[in-house]
Amino acid sequence: MDGAELTCIVHVHSVYSDGTGTVAEIAAAAARTGADVVVVTDHDDTRAAAEAGWRDGVLVAAGHEISPGHGSHTLALGVPRPVRHRGRPLAAVLDEVHAAGGLAFAAHPFSRGGWLLGRAGRAAPFGDLRLGVDGIELWSLVTDTLEHLHSPWRLLRFARDPDAVLADPPAANLAAWDAIGARRRMPAIAGLDAHQYGIRRGGRVVVRTMPYERTFALLRPHVVLDAPPTGDAAADTAAVGAAMAAGRAFLARDSLADATGFRFGAAGGGPRMGGEA
Repeated sequence: MDGAELTCIVHVHSVYSDGTGTVAEIAAAAARTGADVVVVTDHDDTRAAAEAGWRDGVLVAAGHEISPGHGSHTLALGVPRPVRHRGRPLAAVLDEVHAAGGLAFAAHPFSRGGWLLGRAGRAAPFGDLRLGVDGIELWSLVTDTLEHLHSPWRLLRFARDPDAVLADPPAANLAAWDAIGARRRMPAIAGLDAHQYGIRRGGRVVVRTMPYERTFALLRPHVVLDAPPTGDAAADTAAVGAAMAAGRAFLARDSLADATGFRFGAAGGGPRMGGEA
């Protein structure tokens, strides 16, 4: 049951797409929150990969978010170049990810849209979870939260004290996951969809909302590896992705309490986390 546990931050956008932080700034924010891994997934852009690796005790992993306009966004890990999606069926996009040796996780798959962001807040669900994704964002923190805040007062409360507004993964997400699990194996991860919305001028962020450091503490998957990290960034990144795809992870609200050390499994030497019986 025991293994090397890494606290991860997944689904973060940098200046290479629509975030306001550099990769170095994102890594520093992750380190300040005590995270071990941060996964940068810019929209249709893999430039962050040139800055990936171990940085001050934090493993920076770089994938990208395949982002068709209609939805079916996919977090692609371990793919060297952006995967083309325009005019292509979703199955072909996923096949290309896997042909490159990568992993595909459905991003905010249960998106329903919301009033807060106007046109930008239109629903962006995943098209068909029967296709070959390796897992799903069971809880996509920013997307799910903004889509479920139904008044400006709730939004202000969230800005002041996120923990007073966040409670549990949306019940509809859990029900949908249960239904999928009756048909096929579907590992779950937690994603932030963190952008640190704001304005960057002259090499610094002059206006920011939902700062990375604050968001990074709210919701994180803890991944359990068979062995400690080696220090080889490429090998360690592959091990983290493989553990997530194997279901060897749990989702935690670390801003409420440190969940490090939690484990679940069958008694008497039965299946461990991510196993089947």
